[in-house]
Amino acid sequence: MVIPLILPRRLGGFGLPRPTMNGLIPLDGLSQDIAGQSICRGDAVWEIGRFVLEYQSRDKHDNQAAYGNDYARQLALEIKGYEVIFVTAKQIADVNQMTVIALRIAKCLDLRLPKGALTPTKRLEELLQAVLL
Repeated sequence: MVIPLILPRRLGGFGLPRPTMNGLIPLDGLSQDIAGQSICRGDAVWEIGRFVLEYQSRDKHDNQAAYGNDYARQLALEIKGYEVIFVTAKQIADVNQMTVIALRIAKCLDLRLPKGALTPTKRLEELLQAVLL
């Protein structure tokens, strides 16, 4: 999921810094009450920009309870100052949607994407397809 985001532009990626995978974020007070837990685990966490990227897979999110838990965790993390977005396999496969996701992350990290990153390339398309195999 994050490979296209962190690979350098010359390899087809967006050149963003590497996140902490399965990063642990401690909760307290109201955020803990909302999430029903004292720690949240984010699929990809950029602590500096307080950004969490969550992958919505069908195998783990095939019922209403799972979605409800995700949205409670999202709210709890937002109370702590994190921006949380969910991505699906369909979005990862779409060059335009991945570009927007990369832009959102870069904005939270107070970074600019490398020159030319907003122009989809064949290499990026191939990379996105390879990630989903």
